[in-house]
Amino acid sequence: MTTQTLPKKSPTSSLLTKPVVLNKATKLMNFVQNVKTKSNKLFGSNKVAKTIRVERDRSMVIKSVRLNTDEDEYKKDLQLKREDIRLLQEWLRSQPQYPPITDVLLIRHLQVCDYSIERTKQIIDTHLQLRTAIPEVFTNTNPFLPEVQTVFRHTNMFMIPEHTKDGYRILYAGLHTTDSSSYVLEEVMKTFAMVAEAIDGEQGSCPGYIICIDSEKVCFGHLTKINFSIVRRLFHFAYIVTDILPFYLENHKTVNVKEGGSVDEVKFHSKMDDFYKVMPREIFPKDMAGDAPYTKEELSRK
Repeated sequence: MTTQTLPKKSPTSSLLTKPVVLNKATKLMNFVQNVKTKSNKLFGSNKVAKTIRVERDRSMVIKSVRLNTDEDEYKKDLQLKREDIRLLQEWLRSQPQYPPITDVLLIRHLQVCDYSIERTKQIIDTHLQLRTAIPEVFTNTNPFLPEVQTVFRHTNMFMIPEHTKDGYRILYAGLHTTDSSSYVLEEVMKTFAMVAEAIDGEQGSCPGYIICIDSEKVCFGHLTKINFSIVRRLFHFAYIVTDILPFYLENHKTVNVKEGGSVDEVKFHSKMDDFYKVMPREIFPKDMAGDAPYTKEELSRK
């Protein structure tokens, strides 16, 4: 695993082979639609999204998921000011090159920027530059696309149910198989960005996120499929990428790498015992040598 510790900030993205595919896809579609259109027109004033859950026996259950709203954030974050969001919306209307941005997404950027309006404007501009520079990752975000469905079938992506003692959420991403024949790096990156944005859209703000990337199933075949054009463009933004996300990225960890060590502030953990010296073992799945009763597959199906 790798661990990247960033400067701490103040609290404030056949098809039924695997049941998780349709369940996650419908949740992601609801979130994508919500941020691209007026939420009250789509889901009504309560911002409730209908999702379809596919059970093990392939039976389908309709489930309601309430998305986080700007009113939710105002209630739990007393530092937020409605006037600041109004000013940001006025600024956006004066920038015809920008797409419409919902109040709740503006709030998330403002929180990450420590409530500085000018800093928020800069970060929004850079964030949109990133999305424009790497369209392979940030366009065609329909979770029902065959290539995205393939990612769901070959990976596990989920949020650990419990938070760390500091309130951080942990996002996990790992391959489900060593088969690299269907592996496309940009599609995996896109799908993980969609999952992360969907989780944040449903859960709302928190003190920060920890991203855990498990490289146990990575083999040479995966490395040969790296798109260096995308990697080059991504590295252009690498020095600020953690600052332009609309949520706090507190740590980045990679487990099961071949060798330990560090690169700048990124640490690699080749042994789980080393990983659990800095992470709470009690909340991780039992098939990651954790003490929690669930498995990675069980979490990935939710």
